[in-house]
Amino acid sequence: MLFRFYLYDEKILIPTIGETAAGLYVDTKPVQKFAATDVDAWKSAVYLALKSEKTPIAAPDQEEDSPGSVLLELLNLQKWSLFEKRALMYTVHIGGAYIKGYRTGRGADSMWDASATIERVWDIRTPLHFIVDALAKDAIGQPEAHPVKVGGLMLLPKN
Repeated sequence: MLFRFYLYDEKILIPTIGETAAGLYVDTKPVQKFAATDVDAWKSAVYLALKSEKTPIAAPDQEEDSPGSVLLELLNLQKWSLFEKRALMYTVHIGGAYIKGYRTGRGADSMWDASATIERVWDIRTPLHFIVDALAKDAIGQPEAHPVKVGGLMLLPKN
C-alpha cells in the first residue's frame, strides 16, 4: 500500500491515491487542500487516508493540452518543475514487516533529488497515529510550511 501527500507553499495537498491494473499508484481527484498551520485537520485527513483502501482506476490519459497532474490542475501550474521547486513530497509505503516514510530531498538545482531523500522506518505494528505525528512534526519544520520572510531595508549612516 502506498500513500503520499505534498507540502507546497504553506499548504498540505492530499490527493486520493488510485491504483491502476498495472499496479501503479496515481494521484487522482479529489485532492484535499489545507493550510499547513491547520495541523489537526490535515493530520486527521492523512490518518484516514492511510487507513483507506486504494481505489482501482483506469490508466490515466496523457493528453497533450493537459498539465498531466491533478496537483498542477488544482494549483493552475503548467509545468511539474514549477511545482517541484516549491514542494516536498511525503510518501508512506506499508509493506509486510515495515512501514517506510520518505520525504523528498533537494538537489543543487532545487529539484527533487533521490540521493537527498530522507527515509524513516517503523515496525508494521507501529500505530498509525504515531507515524502521522512524526510526519506532521517533520512537515511543519520545513521552510515550505512557513511564509517567505523578506528582510527589511538596512539603513546606512550618512557619511
